[in-house]
Amino acid sequence: MHALAQAYAEESRECVRVAFEAVHTQKALLAAFSELVDQYYRIVRDKPVMRDISSALRADKELIEIELAESRVCGAMLADAIRRVRPRTAAKRVGALAFLIWQLGEETMRLAVVHKRGEGAMLVDAYKRMSLRAIEEG
Repeated sequence: MHALAQAYAEESRECVRVAFEAVHTQKALLAAFSELVDQYYRIVRDKPVMRDISSALRADKELIEIELAESRVCGAMLADAIRRVRPRTAAKRVGALAFLIWQLGEETMRLAVVHKRGEGAMLVDAYKRMSLRAIEEG
């Protein structure tokens, strides 16, 4: 499970890096984030191994640390994109916000996949709308 979690984390990190490195406008930032959320939900929903990894992440202290480290890395990429779009945004504040948004995304996906598809989709949509508003405000 550790090897799968590490492999998934590396793949995910690269996807996030590519999505955010092209961001130079508020509109592009919001679109990139939105697409990443939708893409991640499709992957977690449609690949049973992703649900297994997600469940295991809550049961193993070492795996929890892997997930938190990835949330910090991906959150930092989100924070960098926000600061690129709005350079006057306070770095510490946006860093904390981006980390929280990222980790809440992980929790949202875990919650969404244990519900029926329609309800899961509504949960993901609510998370996305909430996060997009927070990103807009910086």
